[in-house]
Amino acid sequence: MLRSLVGSEMCIRDSSEIPVTITLAPDCEKNYNFNLICDVRNKPSPLCLNVKGQGYAIHEAVHLVDKDDKAQVLSSELANQVSFGAIQTMDRREKTICLINSGSFNFDYKFVTDRNIMFSVLPESGTVRSHEKENVRIVYHPLQEGYLQGHKLQLKIQHGKTYTMLLSGMASKPKLVFSFTEFNFGACFLHKRGMDPHGANLTITNNDIEDHSIDLEYENTAHLEVSANPMVLQPGTSASVPIRFYPRDITLYKETLQFEINALEKIAVEICGEGCPAKLELLDQLQASTVFGATAVNSEVTKQVKVINRSKIALEYSLEANIASLAPHCVGIGRSAVGVLRPRQVGLIDVKFRPVQRIRPFNETLQVSYAGITHPLFSVSGAGHGVELKMDTDTLIFGDTVVNSQVTRRLGLENTGDIGVGFKWDEFRFAPHRGFFSISPLEGFLAPNQSTMFTVVFAPTSEDREIRIENIQMSIDGTPPMSVSYTHLR
Repeated sequence: MLRSLVGSEMCIRDSSEIPVTITLAPDCEKNYNFNLICDVRNKPSPLCLNVKGQGYAIHEAVHLVDKDDKAQVLSSELANQVSFGAIQTMDRREKTICLINSGSFNFDYKFVTDRNIMFSVLPESGTVRSHEKENVRIVYHPLQEGYLQGHKLQLKIQHGKTYTMLLSGMASKPKLVFSFTEFNFGACFLHKRGMDPHGANLTITNNDIEDHSIDLEYENTAHLEVSANPMVLQPGTSASVPIRFYPRDITLYKETLQFEINALEKIAVEICGEGCPAKLELLDQLQASTVFGATAVNSEVTKQVKVINRSKIALEYSLEANIASLAPHCVGIGRSAVGVLRPRQVGLIDVKFRPVQRIRPFNETLQVSYAGITHPLFSVSGAGHGVELKMDTDTLIFGDTVVNSQVTRRLGLENTGDIGVGFKWDEFRFAPHRGFFSISPLEGFLAPNQSTMFTVVFAPTSEDREIRIENIQMSIDGTPPMSVSYTHLR
């Protein structure tokens, strides 16, 4: 209806104008047509103004549609509860607001709310055409743990109603416990073939009430290997992830392992380490050749060889591989064959030489092993000097001999040892046939590599069917006596 007409009676001066305001306020949906008559004084006919208009109303419906396409009609008179439930951080859950225009005219809409990073409205404003509908998505996408409690969101329709929605939801992280999120192997010796890698085990435990999938986004490298296949951890269970470090170069290493949880968010585990060289060497290079010299049999000589760890970390070394090759030379290294040295620490290697017999001159190189490396460390040389005599035979047989005649035999003695020795026969051993046998020389000195011949004479003065003298001893300096037996058979 035509509610008001501003300036229904007025006076207009010459060469001027006056605005006239006409207001139409329809009370129902229909077409309006009015003729307004304006009488002008001293004018033979009035002015006529035809006014037309149409009254219409906004015919909207607002539905809340869930993922199963079930629709809930929203009220403009009461606050509407919109719950997203409980979800994992970085996950997303959507609700759809369906705006339906059943009227004959388009209408504009706009969503109004305080800013909140936990949800978004797409689109925030727009136009719904006549006899059409438009869907608006409310996306709940929490980036961190927290509650969305009764957050007010209003839908305002231009020249229409206002719908109020109270949004709620809860976001939580999976209750997964990583035994560590940072691990530093520290300084490690460079990896060599045959060495055991440096290792650590990452344990992942699911303390939640639901299953969680875990996938590692990492490609193994030459220096770091991680054994972790995609897995699903059930509530209350754990999984172990072996991590192996193989430093190849003298450098600092840093890698980040990204574990993707439920294909939504990632947990980073940082692995650090350092490659450093191993170095064990003699403190005094003059000991590179350790000489025992000529050592008498059953004597002992001990040498101490000093080694130093010039590595950045503690070093474990071993000389045990040399024990078998040193044993024939009567050389031992005992408990000092293995050891652990701190950085810059000096260690002692005790090398003992105790010949139990004559040993020819030798020279042996000792190899040391550590951190996958084996190389010569030092050499030992020496000889075992002793007495070594060889006699032609230990029995002399004279056969039949005429009384008051004599038979002579030759007995050779050679010094094959390294030391000159004195010798002396025990002539008292000839009793009771002392006058029948004689030997010369009875005593003397035999230099190394020299020999001598003894003359043994059998001169019987009476008849005897069998004469036997056992173990006639010859005393020798520094060694047990030697012996020979004389026999006369008739």
